[in-house]
Amino acid sequence: MATQTDRVVTRTFSGRAARLSARFRETTREDGLATALSLTARKLKRALGPVPAADVEPSIEGAYQRERAFRLADLIACPGCGSPRVRLEAERAVCRKCRATYPRKLGTLMFAPENTQVLSLLEQPCFTHPYGDDAKALIQKYRQGVVLDYGAGHTHPDHQHPNVVLHEAVHYDTVDVVSLTPRLPYRDNSFDAIISQAVFEHIQRPWETAAELHRVLKPGGEIHIDTAFMQPYHSDPFHFFNMTIPGVREIFKPFNEVRVGVKPYQLPSFGYRMQLQVMLNHMAPGVWRERMESLLRDLQTDGAAFDNSLDEQGRLYVAAGVYFHGTK
Repeated sequence: MATQTDRVVTRTFSGRAARLSARFRETTREDGLATALSLTARKLKRALGPVPAADVEPSIEGAYQRERAFRLADLIACPGCGSPRVRLEAERAVCRKCRATYPRKLGTLMFAPENTQVLSLLEQPCFTHPYGDDAKALIQKYRQGVVLDYGAGHTHPDHQHPNVVLHEAVHYDTVDVVSLTPRLPYRDNSFDAIISQAVFEHIQRPWETAAELHRVLKPGGEIHIDTAFMQPYHSDPFHFFNMTIPGVREIFKPFNEVRVGVKPYQLPSFGYRMQLQVMLNHMAPGVWRERMESLLRDLQTDGAAFDNSLDEQGRLYVAAGVYFHGTK
């Protein structure tokens, strides 16, 4: 009989979850299910603290995922009925109130309306942008709490943090929760802070999402989002709304505004570069293409001078994006 199990995998990424799953199955076959569960439970108890047996299978709360300083079982609620009485199992989550079931694939919880297929990008070879300074500051400030990254994308392992729940609408191999339901699958007042970068232009009903984020944020908690303004259409997989500063204020009206504005990477030159790149993909050869190519080269080499040539109002009126920081 085995006396030691393999070390808990701290990161799931491109094939490692599949290998771990196979390893767990092999342990189960060789040593018996009771032994495998017992050893894994002791390991998880040391790493994560006591796990209520009524809420989560002790063998899987951390088995497939990266290092986490939180337990999903303490955060998850049924998106159908809102009940926090959700049991996490190896292959699914089960609401003990309404009996709804939701699949769990490679450790990622999947919440979607019935007959809705989740887009899978498990083989995505590239990673999305890293956290900005404001997001990093919140992650550090609430390092003893839990931060929700709403629309985390494909987060590079070097940019993952144990206190951050990685939430997405598509299935990357790094995310903790995928959700397509109108109600977020979290309990009221769950998170100390929420961050969301370059996401809200892709949301079909952003005002409803903002209300849901307000619901799951703790009283006194902070939210920081940035989103597109003067940017071209970029589906990921959809693109619905760009926002002005008055627009982002309206969407996040449930929160107490701390500050709004334009970040350095949202200045007009960045938006015009994006627009020109898209434009050139659809422009026939000729004099206008040559002019646009020349302008793009100028913006790429000296965009800061272009931004500085605009007054403050001009930089706001044609910014590439805007941000909102607020509290509950």
